[in-house]
Amino acid sequence: MEYITLNEQGFADVSGWINCHVVNYDGEYIGQRDEYISATTGLPAGAYLDKPPKAKKGMAIVRKGGEWAFEEDHRGEVIFSTKDQSSKIVETIGSAPDGYTLIKPSSIYESWSGSEWVLDEAAKEEGEKNDAENNKSKLIEEANNYINNKQWPSKLALNRISDEDKKLFIEWLDYIDNLNDIDISSPSWPEKP
Repeated sequence: MEYITLNEQGFADVSGWINCHVVNYDGEYIGQRDEYISATTGLPAGAYLDKPPKAKKGMAIVRKGGEWAFEEDHRGEVIFSTKDQSSKIVETIGSAPDGYTLIKPSSIYESWSGSEWVLDEAAKEEGEKNDAENNKSKLIEEANNYINNKQWPSKLALNRISDEDKKLFIEWLDYIDNLNDIDISSPSWPEKP
């Protein structure tokens, strides 16, 4: 393999091999390789003779304006919408797009202040109340389903319920009463019978 150099105009006077540094279609450095250059031609598109800088963590080496440069590289990382906290994986080189941040919110009740997530106490309180109300309804429905599956109301009406089942039926009714009495602003959940 015979290596050559290019003349002052950037062309080969004779055919041969040249070691060059190559970028992809986005201008990102992808490595070095030997290219065969025919006489009177120059380097192929995306190939350069000058060596790029050493790689840096979290940065991609790119070719811009005839020079090597660094750009943020968060590909594969998760970014979060500053509007609704939705997330997506970064697929391109560059900083996080407008409206997104690399900082993960720690609560669904946070909003973006421009530089950090800030807890919205009113939204948190309202959300926790809604969660408590939903949980209360779910537990009451589960208890009613359990009671109905045991057919205790029908058995009681027909006087066909055992003393043991009657005792359990009353415990489940007390449980439902306790659930109905819960203050959802600071719930203390009763144990199931």
